Amino acid sequence: MSGTAAAEGEAPPPVATIGPTAFERLCGRWFGSAGARNLANHPLLGIRLAQARNPLVPSVYLASVYGQVGVAVLVGLLPLVIALVLAGGPVALGVRWIVPLTGLPGLLATATYAWGMLRPDLEAKARRRDVESHLPYALNFMAALASAGVVPVEVFGALGSQRVYGEMAAEANLIYRDTKLFSRDLVTALQAAARRSPSQQLEEFLQGAVSTITSGGDLKTYLLAKAEQFAQENRREQKAFLESLGVMAESYVVVAAAAPLFLLVILSVMMLVSEGLDPTFMLNILVLVALPVIHSMFAYILRTMRPD
Repeated sequence: MSGTAAAEGEAPPPVATIGPTAFERLCGRWFGSAGARNLANHPLLGIRLAQARNPLVPSVYLASVYGQVGVAVLVGLLPLVIALVLAGGPVALGVRWIVPLTGLPGLLATATYAWGMLRPDLEAKARRRDVESHLPYALNFMAALASAGVVPVEVFGALGSQRVYGEMAAEANLIYRDTKLFSRDLVTALQAAARRSPSQQLEEFLQGAVSTITSGGDLKTYLLAKAEQFAQENRREQKAFLESLGVMAESYVVVAAAAPLFLLVILSVMMLVSEGLDPTFMLNILVLVALPVIHSMFAYILRTMRPD
């Protein structure tokens, strides 16, 4: 939507709200009391869910995690039950298979619980990176609208309709929703957005916007100044990333390319000069285990350090 449409009061598309799934509603009925009892052990869960834009309240989210753990236990018990039926009993199956199959449900339950409690932080981190990567460009867009005389509320509404700005547009759309749908004043909506923001940069910008609006300052000048500040920080991060990428490229050549080739040559020479030595096992470990692990490790490191 253009700035003109925003100035005329045309509302942007509503924020997409995803409600609880059928499984989450079922978990809320079955494990809701357990989630409410254990809520005191997770005092920051509500903030983490808000930063991740998770629509569930903390008690229901805990209930859904408990439900997922229960499903994981049932799935982990399934191989043990099938093995016992096929073998004809625990004696025929033997301790060699019973012990690992018995521990499988606990392993799956632990992994599921750890993932459920870690997921809001991972989603909030992904949103933070998306917001901070789009923030300088979104501020330039807002400054252009403010310079054209568009009122601040409609500036956020216009930004919320520009999906090219990713999560920054979603944050602006939530601010516009609070003012239009919930009849909050703009200052209150900005303060609420600052509290739930996963990005420190966005929180700083919103708090400064509140100060500028309440003090009667020039919003256009503030937006342009913050856009330039965040653009410089973005350039510094990109430069640091390129330097780190150069170091990673050199490490990759040494660890993932030169070292395996060197080992392959050494093993081949050992096979030729040593009688009775079979390096096939070491070659299989190197090719089938070590190389995939090394490449996966480098791919994961690059994925985590890559700026959006």
